[in-house]
Amino acid sequence: FPDIERFAAWLKSVEVRTDWVAFAIVPRDAGAPRGIASYMRIDAANGVAEIGCIALGAGLARTAAATEAMALLGGRIF
Repeated sequence: FPDIERFAAWLKSVEVRTDWVAFAIVPRDAGAPRGIASYMRIDAANGVAEIGCIALGAGLARTAAATEAMALLGGRIF
């Protein structure tokens, strides 16, 4: 996103979607959100969903905390 205002507008649009469930990723030692990921295209009847719309900020990308966040999302969807 080119600026915080556009990111905030996009985040508001995600917040009201009924077909996505978005999560802030807050590493324990950070104390503040460092990323976002969403459950998308949820099809509970067939036991499938997509984890997408992933954005990992500085201090989270390529860390064990990022890997753990994806593992937790994958392991708790249904």
